[in-house]
Amino acid sequence: MLPLPRKFSPGSALLGALIYGLVFFNSSAQAASSYKAVVVTPDSRASRAALKVLEAGGNAADALVTAQAVLNVVAPHSSGIFGGASLLYYDAVLRRILYFDGSVQASARAFPEMFLDSQQGQPRVDYAELRKTGLATGVPGALKVLSEIQSRFGLRKMSFAELLEPAAAMAEEGVTVSESLAEALLAHREALQGSGDFQKVFFAGNRLLKAGETVRQEDLAKTFRLLQRKGPAVFYEGELGNAFLDGARQHQPGSGLLDKEDLKSYDLLRTDALYSNYKGYGVFTASPPSAGGVMFLAACHILEKIDLSKYAARPETVHYIGEVMKQVDPLQQWIGDPDHFDLPVVSILSKEWAGKKAANIPASKPGRYENPKHLSLPEGKKPVSVSVLIIDRHGNIANYSASLGDAFGSGRMAPGTGGFLNDLLMDFSMDPGELKSPNFPNAPGPKRRPRNFFMPVVVFKQGKPTLVLNAVNGKESVGAALNAFVQRVDFGVSCGSVLEVPRVFVRDGALTLEGDLYENDLWRVQLELFGHKIKKENFLGNGQMVCFEEDSGKMVAENDPRDSEDGAIGA
Repeated sequence: MLPLPRKFSPGSALLGALIYGLVFFNSSAQAASSYKAVVVTPDSRASRAALKVLEAGGNAADALVTAQAVLNVVAPHSSGIFGGASLLYYDAVLRRILYFDGSVQASARAFPEMFLDSQQGQPRVDYAELRKTGLATGVPGALKVLSEIQSRFGLRKMSFAELLEPAAAMAEEGVTVSESLAEALLAHREALQGSGDFQKVFFAGNRLLKAGETVRQEDLAKTFRLLQRKGPAVFYEGELGNAFLDGARQHQPGSGLLDKEDLKSYDLLRTDALYSNYKGYGVFTASPPSAGGVMFLAACHILEKIDLSKYAARPETVHYIGEVMKQVDPLQQWIGDPDHFDLPVVSILSKEWAGKKAANIPASKPGRYENPKHLSLPEGKKPVSVSVLIIDRHGNIANYSASLGDAFGSGRMAPGTGGFLNDLLMDFSMDPGELKSPNFPNAPGPKRRPRNFFMPVVVFKQGKPTLVLNAVNGKESVGAALNAFVQRVDFGVSCGSVLEVPRVFVRDGALTLEGDLYENDLWRVQLELFGHKIKKENFLGNGQMVCFEEDSGKMVAENDPRDSEDGAIGA
């Protein structure tokens, strides 16, 4: 957490005479800047394709379609048209922010105990097996988000079909396997190798493709060509949807509950974004069923009561960030589908609630950690997601999140489509105790959407955008976003350097510190004297951001240096 002191060296200076400076994450990542337009994605190929759309006269809504489609080709493990998505969109003409939630939705035939054995009352099989079943797959909303945003806000200089062309061509011609895709293939080989479609695409002979080799995805190309000819309706009402349903029914036990009517009746949640004022900044973020936005704003409210700026260059900064994370972590249990439950969002985000929580945080010792065990991830679950940030020459902002759930989703492809099925219904609770309550908001049920942690943030100052931020990979997104937000807003870390700052998380009640932050002996010892348990991890979270320089108005786009790819690019 910054500002940070340089690593203390005994004898180098007296404690009271230490010179404090900034200690950054060791990275070769470079920020991109522009006065016109910027794009940030996890892969430079998707960023370049989106930028070409902007240069050809499209806007952020148009470019987003191309970016997600290309990511489906170059990073099929992390998102795709058969997954969930959300979008925080700022229309510069209307000067309004809207939130579109394209989370996956359960079947009309879903019920609270759908994942449990009817005799034993426990999950039918372990998580690794359950995610492969059709029960894990929900009706995807990513395609619906892309279709609606382009039809409502796109400039119509390019059709939806034209915006898919870069992805279709890349799938046909082949793309180079990136380091991140190669690592994902290797890490999940055992879970994936039972799929013939997967082996046809990602194997060379009897071995997995390696980084630098070429992968051709002919079936995926055909899917994009079909979408070009018939539009997104071919999924929700046509043959592409039929193939999706066939894939969800192939695996036993648990062939899934989805049917054609579930696809046909799917619709987005269209809501206003959550909003709050933080020290004069207007902060917008995701509404439920995202727990991420609620937890993020609740943390901001508590921090505002504490005022971190008083503790600059002191270990109390880390202490308070960690304690605030402890306070907001349990909030996720109150979040679910707002169409089916009355959620206590207003009370959670009240300044009165924040004041009580801030008063409960001790100044120099750890507070209680009351994270229920059932909020921990099931063994084997490692959420993977992507974010895309686009700001066009008109000032429109697209802040997009997407996921298949785990890497490669369920690990199964819809036959003949080249697309991986999501396993996002596994984000519902499977805890037998919770499911006994009819009012538990994250229980499976008819037409319900599971809780997610999509984490888009757009920050305004005096009516103008000053920070666009997103973080990925499940609940970790909240911590990554909060760390970055504090660095920029509270401590004024310069644009282009914010994501390089070492982070602090809380895991199992322990302060978990990154890199140089852990190696700072002086701070670590002081935190231990406070009574904190300290852990070290090399990589905590993953995020992307665009920062506006106040004096010049220049946009500086930054991709997380913890990611192996560099996808920040400016016009």
